[in-house]
Amino acid sequence: GEPGALAPRPVPAPRDAPAEQAAPSVEMPELTGENDRAIASCVGTARSEQLSSYVASPALLFIGDEGGATLPGFDLSPANTARIAGAAALVLALTVGASVFAGARLVRPLHALTGAAQRMRDGEQPASVPVSGDDEVGRLAAAFNDMSAHRARLEEQRKAMVSDVAHELRTPLSNIRGWLEAAQDGLADPDPAFVSSLLEEAVLLQHIIDDLQDLAAADAGVLRLHPEPVEVRELLGQVAAAHQARAENAGVTLAVTAPAPGPA
Repeated sequence: GEPGALAPRPVPAPRDAPAEQAAPSVEMPELTGENDRAIASCVGTARSEQLSSYVASPALLFIGDEGGATLPGFDLSPANTARIAGAAALVLALTVGASVFAGARLVRPLHALTGAAQRMRDGEQPASVPVSGDDEVGRLAAAFNDMSAHRARLEEQRKAMVSDVAHELRTPLSNIRGWLEAAQDGLADPDPAFVSSLLEEAVLLQHIIDDLQDLAAADAGVLRLHPEPVEVRELLGQVAAAHQARAENAGVTLAVTAPAPGPA
């Protein structure tokens, strides 16, 4: 039989047969190492057949052609090397050109902002810079234009305030000078009314200076207001006295008509 099959057992002799005639026996083949290998091979084959439906087919990787033919490789001949070098140089030139163009487009508005800031530092009239887009540089240019316009408005307000302060200071000083020149020329007697008028002009100057100090405190955010009642008649009298000299020079008579004394 096949290797590894069990050997048949010996057939017993019939009972009626003579004792001296024994049934022929078949010797069992001995299990050798070759038989063990055959049995293991059969078992492995059977297991492979049973598990073949659960195992994926092996993947084959062909380095060359499946038929064994040699595929053409990459040729590094001098001609191909020159082509590769030319293509690399072209790509590099395009990259450098694009970088230079983008850098110039980015730096141009920054140069404009720098020039405008330097002109503003030198005291020139601030000018707006062009806004190129809605990117970071464009928003920076828009913020600079807003700052420049705000600074121009503040400068106009400062000039107007200086002009008003000069006018307010000039009026009492002109009155004081006029009264003193009149007294020096003998046109006015230094009587108590004369001295009182000069004192009122000096007090007016002091009020203007106090107002300037209050304005500086308001700009600094430390101004404190203390409302107090004021006599309208007294206030109008101070205003009339401050402009009395100019009114007389112009031939105008100033008269104060106020209601009964009371808080303003």
